[in-house]
Amino acid sequence: MTNYRPYNVYSPRRPERPKKSRRRLSVRQAMWLSLIFIVALAALRVDLAERAHAKAAAQAATARRVAAVAKLDVQIAQIADDNPQLSLSVATSDIARGQVAEYNANNVSDAASTAKVLSAALYLNEVEKGQKNLNQSIGGVSARQSLQLMVQQSDDTQWANINDLLSHSALQAYASGLGLASYNSDTNTLSAADMTKLLSLLYEGDLLNEAHTSLLLSFMQHTNREDFISPAVTASYSFYHKVGLDDDQVNDVGLIAGTDDTLVISIFTNGNSTYDWPARAALMQKITHLAEQAYFN
Repeated sequence: MTNYRPYNVYSPRRPERPKKSRRRLSVRQAMWLSLIFIVALAALRVDLAERAHAKAAAQAATARRVAAVAKLDVQIAQIADDNPQLSLSVATSDIARGQVAEYNANNVSDAASTAKVLSAALYLNEVEKGQKNLNQSIGGVSARQSLQLMVQQSDDTQWANINDLLSHSALQAYASGLGLASYNSDTNTLSAADMTKLLSLLYEGDLLNEAHTSLLLSFMQHTNREDFISPAVTASYSFYHKVGLDDDQVNDVGLIAGTDDTLVISIFTNGNSTYDWPARAALMQKITHLAEQAYFN
């Protein structure tokens, strides 16, 4: 006879195993954790101290630079006072911080051949717009060669050819669009402040694409005149510039690329018929040396 198990017969569950209690930390483990915590806390304190020290050092360096650039204003003014026979305009600025030291920087002067940088920038801008190209013939050579001759060798014939191709009205409109309010295409006049602004825009890539910026800067090296600002530039720095000579107007404008920053400098001088260009070169080199000290040291 089959024995059936009544459905309501209670069958107890297996007794549950007691849960294991959490392991307590051993003394050794507690010591190790304490040591790790102490080391981490010490490292955090060191990191915070280093950051605070770095911040304080950066603030001190900024304060020194601000004071040095302010002093440069006074030094340039003294140089001008020591050379009353000259008409002097100077504009200096650094790319990274925008600190400025100037003397008569907004005086409108004969730009001479320094304005060839503006003509070259406009031509390359039109190349980028598809309105011009670097292979077309200008004055019997390619446009690229014409630009190089105009900027690097300061060829006035090529400058006239390029300006005729661009037109004075286009040059005027281009300069106005860049905010160079002092520029006059008919008289070829410009302020040192506006020239410094133009060079800053060029170096920062705000005028041209990277390839054309590099091309124009390459034309501003190993030029036909390396006897004014050039000898004062620290050998380890990169230097791009353009000299302009017209009668007794002697200008040199350029970019000095240091380790962490780039100095823009424009020096316009008129000897008022003294024609002492070696003395002018010495004056420009003195200003450049002082500017390097103010901005880079």
